[in-house]
Amino acid sequence: MIPRELQRVSILGDGTQAPSDAEFIADAVASTYGDYTRIQGMLLDRTSHLHGRVPAGGNILFLDGHTAWRPFREMKPRIPVDVGVVWDF
Repeated sequence: MIPRELQRVSILGDGTQAPSDAEFIADAVASTYGDYTRIQGMLLDRTSHLHGRVPAGGNILFLDGHTAWRPFREMKPRIPVDVGVVWDF
């Protein structure tokens, strides 16, 4: 479940941020116990945009339609899951 503070309920914005600052969609970077190359869910997978064994970063789409690249070092763990999977964005 996505925490409420990370949810967007309207593409019109929430009145607290300009559309150019409001993140709408982000590449999720997942890991299982810190391993980005072997993520075990229903299928065995890996995260996107790997640079060796570590993610390079991810794309972000903002409400105004522009995109930006966020380097992995600027991402934060946001959604931990009980089975050892962590989603960073």
